[in-house]
Amino acid sequence: MLTYHQIFKKAWQIVWQNKFLWFFGFFAALIGNSGGYEMLLNNLTKVFSQENVLLGVKNFFSLVGSPQYLMHFKEKLFSQPSSFVFLALLYLILGAVLLFIFWVIINSVSSLIYGAAQADNNKKISLKSVWTAAKKYFWPVLVVNLLAMIVIWLLAVFFSWPILGLTLAAPSAGKGLLLFLLYLVFAFLSFSWAVIVIFSLAFVILKNKTFGSALSHGLNLFLKNWLISLEMVLLVILISLLAGIGLGIALFILAIPLLMLYFMFSVLGFMFGLKSTLLLGLLILLTAVIVFNAVLTVFQYSSWIILFTSLTSGKFTSAFKRYKQKRK
Repeated sequence: MLTYHQIFKKAWQIVWQNKFLWFFGFFAALIGNSGGYEMLLNNLTKVFSQENVLLGVKNFFSLVGSPQYLMHFKEKLFSQPSSFVFLALLYLILGAVLLFIFWVIINSVSSLIYGAAQADNNKKISLKSVWTAAKKYFWPVLVVNLLAMIVIWLLAVFFSWPILGLTLAAPSAGKGLLLFLLYLVFAFLSFSWAVIVIFSLAFVILKNKTFGSALSHGLNLFLKNWLISLEMVLLVILISLLAGIGLGIALFILAIPLLMLYFMFSVLGFMFGLKSTLLLGLLILLTAVIVFNAVLTVFQYSSWIILFTSLTSGKFTSAFKRYKQKRK
């Protein structure tokens, strides 16, 4: 029987021994790391900003559909046709680039899942072999991710109004307790849905299930192992937070000599040194954040895939259940 310690140890080995997976991790991180904690944080942000989002959408369509805007658009179209053609081409090129990036992101998710599973089975993998094998799952993976986003949005809308109403209402013990309970339910549903999505993606890519079958199997696997899944979510959150704190401390230590250089150049009035130090600091920060997110994403996906493989083969038991058995 595997333990969480063994899962995370193997996941880190996959991360370190297959550094080309960091490439996929960089793009997969753009839609959020696995594990559910970002899904929850993003949902909480949506809950608090739901009123502003809806108001912004309403204002946008009011502006675009107004007679003044349509008249202005018509005048621009006939008075400056060359400018209109240029803008149309620019938007088409931009749209094509964004679609390409989106295609790479979805395939990166598939590649991470496939690559982590192959590495877990001690099979030799490469960037090309993983990409070639995983890209054929683009459409079902896309549909699962779109469904995930829709459900997340519906959850945000459903919980936004009562939470917003309680937040704006006069404070009281009863309302505070109700608000806390709403947050707990919201967190549980967000975490649960995140795990179901990960399991469904794994069924699509590793078990060749269709979209509907993958969702059904993912839901059943979660229901049978909901305690293990939530334990895993909490551990992934803890590891991610500790890793983030570690990154912050490392960057702070690294920033000390750069700050000393910056102030020294500032006192001397050496503008080139001042700008160079600032640019170097920004480059180090940007590189550290990109690499950190890529590595963390690969680690999280690898952890979940190892757990998925263990659950589907019946080789894992909840830490809580193991603790109860030891007490007996």
